[in-house]
Amino acid sequence: MVFLVNLARIVFAPLLEPFRATFGLTAGAAGLIATLAWLGSALPRLPTGYILTKVPRHRVVLATGVVLTASAAFTASSVTVPMLYAGALLMGLASGAYFISANPLISELYPDRIGRVMGIHGSASQVAAVLAPLFVTVVLAVAGWRSVFWVISAMAAAATRMAIIGLPAASMTCST
Repeated sequence: MVFLVNLARIVFAPLLEPFRATFGLTAGAAGLIATLAWLGSALPRLPTGYILTKVPRHRVVLATGVVLTASAAFTASSVTVPMLYAGALLMGLASGAYFISANPLISELYPDRIGRVMGIHGSASQVAAVLAPLFVTVVLAVAGWRSVFWVISAMAAAATRMAIIGLPAASMTCST
């Protein structure tokens, strides 16, 4: 999941030229797309911290998977620039909320291996950042930019489904 949520923030930068070509955007209007993804990632940080005092962490992580799935599909379906802007912001929101909720969840799930598991988690995030341009290049070679978001949506749906299957074990070990 961490791979996908970081990919959701990073994926917009290599797609700015295809967005410019599709929507006839200026450089500034295209840049706003990437800015909104990062702004979306920053906005939920404090509210998510508060929500985690009321809602179990695993449920917040699952909610971020649902939001990422839906927002990536929404972005893929964008036919106007405001829709594209909204999709970027929503994908960023999913990313920001995930990062705030996943780290404490991981420490609860693996209390004897916190350092190792957090290292793996952080490494997966960085791998997403490195692979984003390659991922976009490969998908663009086979299909259009919309397919990038359809793939992210499908992968997020699968990851969220796998997390739901594992939910009973997580809900027994996690506290709020």
